[in-house]
Amino acid sequence: MGTRRWIALIAIPALTSSLLIAALAQAPSAHAAGPAPVELGVAGSYSVLGATGVTNTGTTSLSGDLGSSTINTISGFPPGTFGGTKHDG
Repeated sequence: MGTRRWIALIAIPALTSSLLIAALAQAPSAHAAGPAPVELGVAGSYSVLGATGVTNTGTTSLSGDLGSSTINTISGFPPGTFGGTKHDG
């Protein structure tokens, strides 16, 4: 087998495969990234924070604060429970 034939049959496919593998190994992964977290500030302690009221109709159990931006519009606690502070308006 001549040198040129050896290059055509062995060296070129081997080199091409090596370059392809190297390129794929350095390619950035295509992981789906979720949206950036939203900084809630002081609202982060709330389990429920309603703009026009909060109504519970069952045996809901909340771990944080419960609040509404309008006065006396939280109903259904009890029977529902919450682990934080109740904020009416």
